[in-house]
Amino acid sequence: MRVLLAVSDPGTRNTIRELLFHNGYSVSGEAHNASEALRICRSQSPEMVIMDSELEGGRVGQVAMILEEDGVAPVLILASSADPWIKDFSYILKPVTATNLIPAIESTLTGYRKRMRLLQEVARLQKQLATRRAVDIAKGILMLEQGMSEEQAHRFLQKTSMDRGLPLKAVAEAVIALSKTSGKGESEL
Repeated sequence: MRVLLAVSDPGTRNTIRELLFHNGYSVSGEAHNASEALRICRSQSPEMVIMDSELEGGRVGQVAMILEEDGVAPVLILASSADPWIKDFSYILKPVTATNLIPAIESTLTGYRKRMRLLQEVARLQKQLATRRAVDIAKGILMLEQGMSEEQAHRFLQKTSMDRGLPLKAVAEAVIALSKTSGKGESEL
């Protein structure tokens, strides 16, 4: 696994690099300030970022938030104390040892992967809901304007979708658009 180290202190950086190496991780890059960490992450796409809360240039919380919210990489913060802002992220308190670093990395990765899966599921469900809404509106239009039953309207939408090789949502949106512009339904499809 490729890890970006964003740690200002050379001694701490060397210690972490050794711990990572001895536990099967590779350091893909190093950053000495928060802005550099963000730039390197965007260009190298590491699988994990370990970032010191006292990183030069400040803005550690902002950069960590950007990296996680944009789905760039999970972030593990190395902290001297449990400041209130740190609680929004995965973190460990210094000094860094193999017994606290390695489990924290695994826990951070697991939590990040779960969150990414949930975000994908939310996106899928939102798309499904948008399709269902469009289909329901289109069925209502066909029922009102063409005198179809709900079942007939649904079959019409499905058949048109298959005949034209279009997604069901696109056909439903076409029915809605035609109804809004011309007040006509099936005869113009």
